[in-house]
This record gives sequence, structure tokens and C-alpha cells, in this order.
Amino acid sequence: IDNLYAFLPAKAGCGTSTLVLNTAARLAGSLGKRTLILEADLRSGVLDIMIGAAPSGGSQSVLELAGQIDTFLWENNITRAHGIEFLLTRRETGGIIPDWHHYHQVLNFARSKYDLILVDLPELVNPATVEIVRRAASTFVTCTAEIAPLRLAKLRCEEMALWGAPKTRIHILLNRALKGE
Repeated sequence: IDNLYAFLPAKAGCGTSTLVLNTAARLAGSLGKRTLILEADLRSGVLDIMIGAAPSGGSQSVLELAGQIDTFLWENNITRAHGIEFLLTRRETGGIIPDWHHYHQVLNFARSKYDLILVDLPELVNPATVEIVRRAASTFVTCTAEIAPLRLAKLRCEEMALWGAPKTRIHILLNRALKGE
């Protein structure tokens, strides 16, 4: 999907959500791109806290009703802040565990509405999110400049190649590097 970009942490705590949010703010702000962030970390997403907004419905609602998606459902579940549109998680347990066809229907609906769709993926990849990685124009494995996250990032890139993601679309994004490191 040519306007889909996935962000995948090498390990939890690498700042993936912060990088997604800052990337979207830049793209929407100074570049004027219609930008959606889909928070796919359904159990522990933090974007609502970061932007100071309560989710309006959210990712789970849209994924659960993906087969019936329309503009009304979409508008009732989108949260707008900082020139960006969000499908935020509610961090609820229960409900369906979305699979690829749920995400596929949501992404097909969204792809014509936005210039860019950024997906904030969880650390634990499942069959549904593997498909997001396979189909993304680019996937960014985020890590910090410590030895463990750097090694895990390398392993994550190898893992994605085994899943069938083209190596040319897999990138490492270093977060929190200090001058001289």
C-alpha cells in the first residue's frame, strides 16, 4: 500500500510512539499532508496520553465493525489533534482480536482519505500486524543507541525479511542518539 508506513519497536520503550507522533506532526504541519495515525498497539498504546485527548471511539471500534465501515462510523471514531487524525486505542481487554482482514478493510477505507497512514505497531507482532509490515511502503524498526536494542533491531529486520517483507522497505530508525555516540 503506497501510502502506508509502519513503525515497529525493536523492544518496548524505544520511543516508537513518540517517533510516529513527531513524524506525523511534521508531515501534517509544515508539509500539509493529510495524515492518519492508526494505533495498533491495542493493549498498551499511549498516544491519547501524549496528545492529551480522550479517544473518540477508537481503533477497536473500527476494527470490530470493519465489514460495515462507512463515513459515519469513521467520523465517530476519529480523534483530531495537532492537524493529525488518529484512530486511538482504548486499552480495553475483551472484544475481538483483529486479524488481517479487519485491518485490510480499515486500510482500504482510509487509503483514499489520507496522503499518509502511519501505523504504530506493538512490540509483539501477530499474523494481522505481520501483514501490515509486508504491505507497507516502508517499515521503520525503532531502537535506541544501547547495545541490546541495536542487536534486537537487527534481529527484527531479519525476522521481517523472513515474513516476506522486501528488504528494500525495511529501515532502522535510531531514537535518542546523543552527539558523539
